Amino acid sequence: MNQAKEQWKVKRLDISYNFKVDNVGTYMSEINKMIISKRTKITYNENETVIFKNKSSSICFYDKEKECINKKEQQKVIEQAKGVLRLEIRPAIYHLREYSHNRKAVDLITKSFFTYMIEKFKINDFLKFQNKSDDSEILKALYVMKVADIEKVLGFKMLVEIIGEKTLVEKCYYKDGTFRNRKELIDEYNKNIYQNGNKQKQLYIPLD
Repeated sequence: MNQAKEQWKVKRLDISYNFKVDNVGTYMSEINKMIISKRTKITYNENETVIFKNKSSSICFYDKEKECINKKEQQKVIEQAKGVLRLEIRPAIYHLREYSHNRKAVDLITKSFFTYMIEKFKINDFLKFQNKSDDSEILKALYVMKVADIEKVLGFKMLVEIIGEKTLVEKCYYKDGTFRNRKELIDEYNKNIYQNGNKQKQLYIPLD
């Protein structure tokens, strides 16, 4: 007798996400510069694939188009993969048990488990380091923004990186009007800094 799907158990489950970007190679180069504590970094084929791994789990970024070319996929498939930066997370078995003691598929093959793993591995926090402000950016902003407003932007961005936007809202660290003001200032700051299109789009996985 076939087992009911509610009783299916997961032995392995990979978490994946596709970023659609203009230049995958540029992002891969930036990712390859990064370090994740207590994980070994392995790079293949001139940044085509970058893996951060330990004994039990791994985080992998790779160029989906190049993978399809290497596997000699059909041209239609290769075209669909163009501009796709692929993220794949292979959780450890204990990560599965943390979320579902019996590793039930009905619990693990869900959007909520995907969100749990992205937060567990702090993927969005890791990706925030890409477009870190540098001195030249701040100097650009000084030409068009008040110093006080730039201070607000930089302070707010640091709080978001350390605490997280969700916590700032839920804990009411900002009044609604003040929070909205900070978001508008960030939009103005980014517009002035990135108006020449020199900066890459920030990678981010929406979890709401």
